[in-house]
Amino acid sequence: MNKEFMSQIFDALYTDPVYELIASQNAEYRELNKIRSKLHDKLIAAIPDTSKHELIDKLNDCVSQQTDIIAKDLYLQGMEDRDKMLQ
Repeated sequence: MNKEFMSQIFDALYTDPVYELIASQNAEYRELNKIRSKLHDKLIAAIPDTSKHELIDKLNDCVSQQTDIIAKDLYLQGMEDRDKMLQ
């Protein structure tokens, strides 16, 4: 398997891999996302200093980027596993 080529395919196919591959089809993920969203709102409300809200948003962005990396690496691992099974 050409990992670099498959990485490019992934990037071309999926602009929002977590939503496109998971959230659109997995009810458990969607439910947990609703809970996370409510907790985020409560956390924002609990911190009166709005300058600190940016830190929470940066943290969320970091977690989102990590999740996208995980999605891509799992996709590529699946391709490698498929190649091994076909040999």
